[in-house]
Amino acid sequence: GIYTIPTTVSTIGSGAFQACAGLTGVTIPSSVTSIGDIAFRYSGLITISIPNSVTNLGAEAFGSCGVTNVTIGNGVTSIPSAMFMYCGNLCSVTMPNTVTSIGNAAFNGCASLTGVTIPDSVTIIQGDAFVGCGLTSVTIPNRVTSIGSGAFSWSSSLTNASIGNSVTDIEDDAFYGCTNLAGVYFMGNAPSLGGSSVFFNDNTATVYYLPGTSGWGATFGDRPTALWIQVPTIQASPQTQTAEATSAVGLQVKASSPLPLFYFWYLNATNLLSSGTNWQLDLPNLQLSQSGAYTVVISNLLGAVTSAPAMLNVI
Repeated sequence: GIYTIPTTVSTIGSGAFQACAGLTGVTIPSSVTSIGDIAFRYSGLITISIPNSVTNLGAEAFGSCGVTNVTIGNGVTSIPSAMFMYCGNLCSVTMPNTVTSIGNAAFNGCASLTGVTIPDSVTIIQGDAFVGCGLTSVTIPNRVTSIGSGAFSWSSSLTNASIGNSVTDIEDDAFYGCTNLAGVYFMGNAPSLGGSSVFFNDNTATVYYLPGTSGWGATFGDRPTALWIQVPTIQASPQTQTAEATSAVGLQVKASSPLPLFYFWYLNATNLLSSGTNWQLDLPNLQLSQSGAYTVVISNLLGAVTSAPAMLNVI
């Protein structure tokens, strides 16, 4: 069942609910600041929300439990060792932008975890952090400087990885056994490698690097390299529409790129209306003279693309 911890409790001690197979849910009050080692290990928890008041989490606090969804409050700065190790049903985890490190084996064996957003605040991903997970892709934020040994190893569903521009060190076996890994995309200079088997064991990955970065050769970690030329990609162009004079209209575009994007909005291809980082063009108090074809040129450091025209008919 579900247990509500009293508001007089400030600490959940080591092993407090260990092996409580019938415990499917727990309400943790904001009075709690600490959750001890193996506090809920082997329990039957299905969902867990860690309040913002919690600043201290113990090792393997939720290891080998049945949890499927996890929300971690913003009082947490480090995901401790083995915190969710062998939580085979875990499919969703929300980490706050206060987390700076992900500990050893933190998500080891979370086979149902097909996607995860690593917060931009993270600087270190320690060894075996996501070994054997169900991840299909992963983005390493730009503040991360080190990827530990075996961090994403044996993640057989992983097809691509994007490595932030501050990574200077990748330890041995970091992507070992990722048999479907096709592309590893580096945003910065070539980092140092802790061994020869970073990408080893039957994966066919190509390592891509950006123009202007350094340290790259014909191979990297025994994998072939290639120059990464990627102009912006448009997912959705502005839409054609009809609007009354003096009304307001917004035109939007959806685009993606590994690099910062800039938007240049035009009327009838030559009249520049707006430039900057705004993906939406707002047109308040429409006039008849604003009828026409609207396009947006989207650029990054590597090139530019132009959207299909959206016809605006002002009546």
